[in-house]
Amino acid sequence: MVQSPRALLTGTGTVVDRPRGSAPYRTVASFVVLVLFATTVVSIVKPGSVTLSHNQVVNVAIATASILVALGAAFFLVTDFLLYGKLASFYLGYAFLVFGGASAGSGLLPLLLGWSRQMHFVPYGWALQRVVGSMFLFAAGLLVERHVAPARRWRLVLVGVTLTCTLVLSGTVGISLATGSAVPSGFQTVLQMASCIFLFGASILFWRSPRDEEGSRWFVWLSICLTVAGFAELQYAFHPYEPRAVQFGDLLRLCFYTGLLLTLGVEWSRGYKRLQLQARELEALHSLMAPPSVQDVSTIIKHVVAVVSQSLNVNARVVVNERGQATYDDFATQMIHLDEPVAGANTDSRRVVVAFENGSDGLTAYGVPLNAGDRRLGMLVIDRGEAGEFSSEDIRLLRSFGIQASVLLERSFLYEEVAAGAVLAERSRLAREIHDGLAQHLAFLKMRVAWLQRSPANFNPSHLVDIEGVLETALTEARQAISTLRMAPEGTTTADSIATYAEEFGQVSGLRVEVHTAENVPEIGPKARVELLRIVQEALNNVRKHAHARSVSVHICSSEDGLEVKVHDDGVGFAVEHDFEGHFGLDIMSERAQSIGGRLEVTSTAHTGTEVRVTVPVSDQEPVSIAGQTA
Repeated sequence: MVQSPRALLTGTGTVVDRPRGSAPYRTVASFVVLVLFATTVVSIVKPGSVTLSHNQVVNVAIATASILVALGAAFFLVTDFLLYGKLASFYLGYAFLVFGGASAGSGLLPLLLGWSRQMHFVPYGWALQRVVGSMFLFAAGLLVERHVAPARRWRLVLVGVTLTCTLVLSGTVGISLATGSAVPSGFQTVLQMASCIFLFGASILFWRSPRDEEGSRWFVWLSICLTVAGFAELQYAFHPYEPRAVQFGDLLRLCFYTGLLLTLGVEWSRGYKRLQLQARELEALHSLMAPPSVQDVSTIIKHVVAVVSQSLNVNARVVVNERGQATYDDFATQMIHLDEPVAGANTDSRRVVVAFENGSDGLTAYGVPLNAGDRRLGMLVIDRGEAGEFSSEDIRLLRSFGIQASVLLERSFLYEEVAAGAVLAERSRLAREIHDGLAQHLAFLKMRVAWLQRSPANFNPSHLVDIEGVLETALTEARQAISTLRMAPEGTTTADSIATYAEEFGQVSGLRVEVHTAENVPEIGPKARVELLRIVQEALNNVRKHAHARSVSVHICSSEDGLEVKVHDDGVGFAVEHDFEGHFGLDIMSERAQSIGGRLEVTSTAHTGTEVRVTVPVSDQEPVSIAGQTA
């Protein structure tokens, strides 16, 4: 009895699972906001408590660390934009590039170069540049789900780098060249409050980004870091930035960059693990698409089961429900019963894949449908016994396995259909050969013997000579049929296979056969080799039965179009355009040539002989033809 459905994969591969709780994130965020709000209140009530040190070296260290982390974050995010085209990564990268430039041009350089006369302009340049960076962060929060086409990415990166460098350089040069009195402090406070608002807004936007996205955890921690940065700007609004002193706002700024560094480290680690997982997936998919043979469905099923079991460390089953084959066990049989449309839903809502708890042993299993177009081939089902559940990576890889396994099964089924059609076509050809040759001779013998039994007085020894001749012809027909059935293209090359058959044909038929093989004859594929050999067999049989020839020559050589074979006899010839009712040899030969992308030419005139020329192209991939040949 199937109980407690816990997850469902629909026909489109969508996972419907229990929502993952965000309580841990909310707890951390609430704690951070509460602590920062309390310290901000204390700093407003007791302004003297915000100045922690007047040591310039500490401020230089904070500015240097801020520059390094900001530039590292900018490089990481711009690279992410170039790889995946996320517009949010573009704006985030240039926001941190602006922050790094502000820390360098308005924080580190004035201290290292000793800009004493311009120092009162530093807080203004600092605030202005941080407003621009905060606006970039807010824009990134608005564009989380937007992507950019690959053709536009490098152009945007170049424009962004140019504008950002221009902004930072102009601000730094403006501070170094500034003269006169200081800018009113109220204007700086307005800029810092604007920056604070943009940072808080960006924090809210990233916090509310979709939680089912792959980068949701990165956005959550970024949101918390931006909250810290917003409170830092709030501190600078009430207590203006002082380059020669370390304030509480500077510590919050250091905490922001430290949290950003840790978040980027975790994200980089996740990206590296994701690359490792993708490499493992590619290796597994490569192994899956290299089965020992596609000619047998059971071999394909065993191959899929082995690869999936080893790659995911699971128990795998392939249930084929359209071929009349038995399933692996009762558990898989139960799952196939769930492959039914959901009541009251549209045709796309199918319970084709289910993860559930079995009432007896609590077993959890997942599966994916194996489809070929609109046709259901079966299901791929996995479970781990009582070892545990499956991760999202496992389910994603399982879906990839399902797609590839569907391709393998479809190819195997098509191969069976093509092979069955080829067998039927070959049987039809042999039936026509026996009917036109051996059966006719045996029927003649039967009538002649019956006539002799009814009229023994009319017996003449010449009648035995006629019977012996017919028997010899019938025996030749039988030997030729056996040779045709036994002969397979197992020679070293295509030319060797044709030459071997032609020599054996000469021994059986009594005709003088000459084989001429040129040097550097190109090789063709297995299917083309079989069809070419059958064409040559048909041409030689026609010479034996119809041409009344004494000799026949077979020329094997290369041509501009590929491999060329010519069969020429010195027989009576015929009018090629004449329709021989009941004989389909030329049509069959032409169809065989067309099935492998080749061309057949027949030239003949009365009393001068006949030449059959067939040309087969040399290519890595052979044309696929699943249509049966018709007589």
